[in-house]
Amino acid sequence: MKESIYIGIGASAGGLEALKLLLKELPSNLNYVYIIVQHLSHNKKSLLSTLLSNHSEMPVEDANKKCKFLPNHIYVIPANHNLILKNNKLVLETNTNPKHVSVPSIDMA
Repeated sequence: MKESIYIGIGASAGGLEALKLLLKELPSNLNYVYIIVQHLSHNKKSLLSTLLSNHSEMPVEDANKKCKFLPNHIYVIPANHNLILKNNKLVLETNTNPKHVSVPSIDMA
């Protein structure tokens, strides 16, 4: 089985329209795993995956701690979480200090 390529896509809070346009153009048969990181309010439930699902042939879903990250899927990192690489695995981590950092963040450094 061919190994998947992981592609990170970052957007600010106002990036919804740009994400919709981009998702329409993403190839859905190359075994890519698409991961969307957009600044989201930790005070509200996000509908981002639902809003984006109408703009792609691929499944769009919220990532969770048990996520397998399947090829030809799009994953949205939920509010108040970051996705990090730890011991060669992608791990969804809860942000412990949401007041001082935009979360999720495309680059926490």
